[in-house]
Amino acid sequence: MRAALSFAAVYFRESKEFKALEARILTELRQTLRSFLPPGRSDADFQVKFFLTTVSSIAERVTNQRRDEATLAKWASAVSDMLCDHLEIV
Repeated sequence: MRAALSFAAVYFRESKEFKALEARILTELRQTLRSFLPPGRSDADFQVKFFLTTVSSIAERVTNQRRDEATLAKWASAVSDMLCDHLEIV
């Protein structure tokens, strides 16, 4: 099933609807991150892509297995702490 979904995802990612949604997400995330990044930080575009890549990669791996709510909360907290530290967000 996962293989079939991965195959279908390729076509979905290439659709104009997905590209429009992705552009909107990137714009909104960029605006949000800029409001939290320390003043003078000029790499917001990279940081948005880094954030999305990190979150989506970890989410894909963590959701490959059934996990209880406490474990998911632990993962979420650790990833949040890591990203805030990397982005220098207090």
